Amino acid sequence: MRKLVVVLGVLVIAAGTTGCVSLAKSYPINTTPGGIRVMPLERSQYKVLGDTEGTACVQYLLGARLPWFSTEPVKSLDAWADTNKGGGGMLDSIPLIGALFGANRPALDLAIYDALEKMEGADSLISVRITSKKNYKFLFLYSEECCTIKGKAFQIKIDAQ
Repeated sequence: MRKLVVVLGVLVIAAGTTGCVSLAKSYPINTTPGGIRVMPLERSQYKVLGDTEGTACVQYLLGARLPWFSTEPVKSLDAWADTNKGGGGMLDSIPLIGALFGANRPALDLAIYDALEKMEGADSLISVRITSKKNYKFLFLYSEECCTIKGKAFQIKIDAQ
């Protein structure tokens, strides 16, 4: 009986320290990186600023985004989601609750924000390629999601007044 308990203990520890990794790549068409479907713009309506890339990683413990109860400023392009669904706010930093009410893809939002911040005057991205990697560890109690977004930053031309 004692050997069975030891073997089960070793199996639980081994299962708890192993992880699972998923890798996804996507190329959204006619949508902004935030998921908004857009009408095609005429070439005369925008100016391409150049290639840019943004990367961000987000860690979770018990389904809540770390660090818990962070006071860091929200960095997202979707202000409605930030105020109403907890993206970057308090709800997604509460254990177990954060997985239900937190932002859908905070790592992607942060990567988009990072890419646009690197190009002064950029409004959005075109020719977008997204790589997302999720790494689950310790019986799925801890996970990390990292996103990299690559694309061409563009600025919408404003009509002269």
